[in-house]
Parts: sequence; structure tokens; C-alpha cells
Amino acid sequence: MQATLLDHDDTATTETTGPPGQPVTADEWAAHLASATPGPQTAAMLALLEREQLSTTGRIDALKAWERHVAWIQAQQVGLLADVEADALDATPNEVGWADYDWDFACEDVACALKLSGNTAADRLAVATALEGRFPTTVGLLERGEICYLQAKAVAEVTGTLDPEAAGRVEAMVVPKMPGQSVGQTRRSLSRAVLKADPQGAERRHRRRREDRTIWHRAAEDGMATWTAFLPTPQAAQLDAAVDAHAATFTDDGRTLNQKRVDALYDLVVNRPAGDAHSAP
Repeated sequence: MQATLLDHDDTATTETTGPPGQPVTADEWAAHLASATPGPQTAAMLALLEREQLSTTGRIDALKAWERHVAWIQAQQVGLLADVEADALDATPNEVGWADYDWDFACEDVACALKLSGNTAADRLAVATALEGRFPTTVGLLERGEICYLQAKAVAEVTGTLDPEAAGRVEAMVVPKMPGQSVGQTRRSLSRAVLKADPQGAERRHRRRREDRTIWHRAAEDGMATWTAFLPTPQAAQLDAAVDAHAATFTDDGRTLNQKRVDALYDLVVNRPAGDAHSAP
């Protein structure tokens, strides 16, 4: 049992009255919670990780402990999100008064509840549905705090073009490694596993992904924006080469290379001479 006592200076100190071997100091609690399986009981102990009482090592352990519990919370959200979509898809006109109450309404509900954009809410719902329906082992790792949400999301995204059987083979190949991997390492492992699980389907998967090619931009602060394209790898390489070649023609006028590349892209697209248009391959 953990007890908090006050001395004559009203300064909080932590002591324990539990059995021998139970954590006493904030550092000991941090080390314990950094490796403990997260859940309601361990979550209640996170309040013991008082920042001012932690050493440098203790702070690192505390970060691990909090991160494990973040993953546990996100696993609970995954289940709830999947339920929200299932409820929407199962709803009948008599229950809700609309014959088409489905994904869009679920997106609106989630976007409003979590203060997300519609696109982000749709993404969260899609990932949750895929994880709950196809990847129970991955969800289990997330719930135990052994992986982070972005790793679980990568499993759902990278296998998005696979049939359920092939996707299951990919999960089986990757999950033993995931607890020791970064998000980037997990994505690379998934990509290699996809090739092993479905070696004949590479061209089919590419055709399906190619259908998703798109361009979008998002407003940023101070009159700026982020401009993004999702396109096949060869086209991206050709674009890079064309931008670099055009940027190399600019005079040395104080602009950085990145500034020149942005200006070159704009020049190639917006100030392109008439008659240069041609159909993409």
C-alpha cells in the first residue's frame, strides 16, 4: 500500500508500508511501471511518478511507463472505434430514421467527439476496423504496451491491399520483432513480409495503390502551406530529377537549395510554356 506523508515543512514525501521488495521511491516506481503490463491498477500508480522526485534515469523510466499506458489507452480506443463503425453499419432506418446511416455519420460523430477533421476521423475508423477484424495479435501487443499505436497502424496500412489470409501471414512474420522496433523499422519489416506472403501479387498491389494517386495541400501558419503528392515511385523520382535540374539553372542569389527547389517546382508547373502539356504514361 502506497502512503503519502507530510513533514513539518508540508513537503510531500513518498513511503511505502507494503511488503519487502515493493517499490518505495519515485525512481523505483518508474522502473517497475516501465516494464509492468499496463491496466487500470497500474494506471492508478502513475501519480507516484512525481517529476521533481525523479532522477535522470527515473525520468526515462517514467517516460516508458507513460508510453506503455498511452498504448493501452489507444488499444481501448481502437475497440471503441471499431464498435462505433459496426453500430453505424448495423443500424436500421427504424432505429435512426435514415436509410443511409453508415460510415459518414460515424465519421461525423468521431470527428466531433475527438475534435478531428473528417479525413482523420475516417482514417482512425478504418485503422481500428482493420485491426479489430484482422489483427488481434497486434491489438494485444498494443494493449500490453509492447508496441505503439503507429506500429499497429502500419500493420493495417501496409497490408491494406492483401486478402485476409495473406495479411494474417504478414502479421505472424512481423509481430515477434515489433516490440523491439521503431515505427520505421516496423514498416520496412512489413514491406518485406508482404513480398514473402504474396510474391506474385506485387503488380496487382501496385495497380491498386496507383489508383489512390492524389495531390492535396494544407494551410499552415503565416501564409504558408504544405503541398503533397501521392504518386508512383518512378514518377516521384522523375519529378525530383526535373526539379533539381531546373533549380540548378538559377543564379547564386542567396537562396538555399531547398528554396530554389520549391521555386523550381512552382516555375515548372505554373510558368510552364504553352504547348508543353502531354499525357502522363
